Amino acid sequence: MSLVRAAMLWLVLFGEVRIHASSDSHSALKCDFATAPCVVEGVGRRTDLTDNQLELEVSISAGSVIQIRKNRDWVLIVGEAYLSTKKSAIVASPFGKFECYGACAALASREPKSIKLSVLEGDWRITRLGEASEYQVSEGAEVQLSVVGTDGKAGLSFPQSSSWDAVVELWARLYRGDLPEFSKAVRAYRAAWAVATESISQLHLDYALRNIANQESEWQALQAKRRAQERENRRLRQIFRQKNYLDSN
Repeated sequence: MSLVRAAMLWLVLFGEVRIHASSDSHSALKCDFATAPCVVEGVGRRTDLTDNQLELEVSISAGSVIQIRKNRDWVLIVGEAYLSTKKSAIVASPFGKFECYGACAALASREPKSIKLSVLEGDWRITRLGEASEYQVSEGAEVQLSVVGTDGKAGLSFPQSSSWDAVVELWARLYRGDLPEFSKAVRAYRAAWAVATESISQLHLDYALRNIANQESEWQALQAKRRAQERENRRLRQIFRQKNYLDSN
C-alpha cells in the first residue's frame, strides 16, 4: 500500500471518527487506570483510556473488552486495541505478556486461543507462559502467543513482518490524533516496516538453511551408522561361518 493510498484509507475510516467525535469516540469514565481493577467494553467506533502516570493511551474498538488490573497492566480479553506510551506498558494475556519501556506503540488483536502484537514503535519483550526466557520483537514486526502445548509452554510464533494493509486500516480506526500526525506516524512506520521485512526475510532464510544443514548432517550420520552396522553384520556372519566350519580353507 502506498502512502497516498494509506492517507486515502485514513480519510475514509478516520475522517468520519473526527467529524462525529462526540458520538463515535468515548472515554471510559466508569473504569480507568485510577479505578482499577475493572473491565471496559468498547462502544461506538472507539473507546479511549488514559493513564497519566505512565503517559499511556489505550484505544479499543467497538465490542472489544479489556481488564485493567491493580498493578496498572491490562488484559485484552477480546477484540482489538491500540496503545501508545512514553514510559512503559504491559499487555498481559493467559498465554504470556508483552512489555515495553520507553516510547512504544503497538496494535494488539485477541482471539479465543491467541493474541497477536504488531509493533509500531519501540522494542517489545515477550515472555510466554511456561518459560522464563524473554524474546524481543522490534517495530515493523509482529508475533503471536497461543495456547499452552504438550511441552507446557505457550505457543510462540516466529516473528513476521506485519501485514501492511491490515495494520494501517486498524491503526487508522483507533488513532486519536489528526491527519498530519497520523501521516507522519505512518511514514516513520513505513521505513521501520521495510527494514523489518528485509531482516525477517533473512532470518527465515538463515533458519531454512540451518534446517537443511541439520537434515543433511542427520542423513549423513544415519548413513554412517548404517554402513557401520553392515560391516558389523558381515563380521559376525564371518565368525559364525568359521565356528561352524562353513568356510572352506
